[in-house]
Order: sequence, then structure tokens, then C-alpha cells
Amino acid sequence: MRRARFTSAEALHIGRFERADKGTLFLDEIGEMPLSMQSKLLHAVEESEIERVGGEKLIPIDVRIIAATNKDLEQAVRDGRFREDLYYRLDVASISLPTLTARREDIETLALHFLVKHLRPEASEILQVAPRTLVLLKSYPWPGNVRELENVVETASHLVKGQILLPEHLPEKFHPYHNHRLHISEGPATPENAQSVTVPIDMTLEEVEETFIRKVLASLDGNRTQAAKTLGIGRSTLQRKLKGYN
Repeated sequence: MRRARFTSAEALHIGRFERADKGTLFLDEIGEMPLSMQSKLLHAVEESEIERVGGEKLIPIDVRIIAATNKDLEQAVRDGRFREDLYYRLDVASISLPTLTARREDIETLALHFLVKHLRPEASEILQVAPRTLVLLKSYPWPGNVRELENVVETASHLVKGQILLPEHLPEKFHPYHNHRLHISEGPATPENAQSVTVPIDMTLEEVEETFIRKVLASLDGNRTQAAKTLGIGRSTLQRKLKGYN
């Protein structure tokens, strides 16, 4: 009776390698795998065969493996935390993905994607990210990379009531990074400090935009590439605007 129950359980225990046969198996955070598991993975990769838990026979498999990690595996090999033979078996073709801060031009696209992904069924369709919000997102250092961005946008999506993601929808930790705040007053158009811009109340929208762009440029020592990224526009667009400002 015990044997029958065990056989039934064994028959149902089909692991991920077996389910991925003739396909692709994605192994995330491979750098966190214990050494004891690494030896089993190495055998599966080298011999193209596995053994079920509690099984008594080897099962041939044909699986393409894609592994991902945020660890330095070469350093892990030197430290003895990752098997050298497994590393070279997996390192057939490597792709290094830059951090989110190294590709800030992708932040708007990713934020919109995550907004759509996590939009509540009862909420209105969110169509855009406000420029001020984008400045905050692009100014943040993103230690958690894309996953942190998704978490932030998911949280913000529950606060949005209209169709635009505004700065007040973001967590408090983002507001210290908003270095370009626009203050409207009736006084002369002179900057109060390096982190704000004061404009007359009767300025046109085009004049406000020019003042803001000039201030961003000044705060970045005239670096037009970085200014374009901070403003959330293309460098050619910034160039065209500056040409119009003479």
C-alpha cells in the first residue's frame, strides 16, 4: 500500500527540466544557487539527462538554458562560490544588460508599459506620464533597476484617478531628487537659487518652457545630452528649441 502511494506521487513529480524538454528553461538569479545544486545542474547540462526525485532511471532531455544574474560570476568563481566548470558550460553567449541609470531613455517606455500592466480594471486608461513625473523618475538612482521601477509604478497606479501619472502619485523617496521646481509668482524672472525658477505670472507657456530649459541647462553646466535626458526629450528636439531661442 505504501509502495502504491509513493509510485503515484513519483509519477506526478515532473520537474522543470523535464517539462522544458525540447524547449527553453530560464534560470533566474543563477548566482544565488547553492554549490550542492550547481553540481546537479552541471550534470544535467553536460550529460543531457536528469533523474526524478525518488526515481531510479535517467531521463534524456533536450533543453536550451538561459541563465540570468546580477552577480559577478567570474568573481564568484574566484571566491569559490560558483563552480568554474558550470560557469564555462553556461557562458556560451553572454549579454550584459546596462543598469537602468545607464539607459534612462528607456524609463518612460518602461513606466508606461508597467502602468498598462498594473492598471486596475475599474480605473481610467492612463495615457501618459507627466513631464514633472518623468524628471523625478529619471533623476532617481534606481538601485533596484527595472524591478524597482515596476514596483514603484504598480504602487502609483493605485493612486492615479485620471489619465496622467503625477509627481504626487510617487513615493516620498522620489521628491528629494526633483531638482527643478517651477515657482509661479508676480515678481521678476530671476532665479531664487540653483534649484528653482521664478517666472512672471503673465508669461506665455512658450516663455515658461524656455526659462525652464535654460535653467536645466545651467544646472548641468550646459551638457545638452544630459539636459535632454532630464527633460525627457530627444537631443535633436532640444537642439531645435535652443535654435529657436537664439
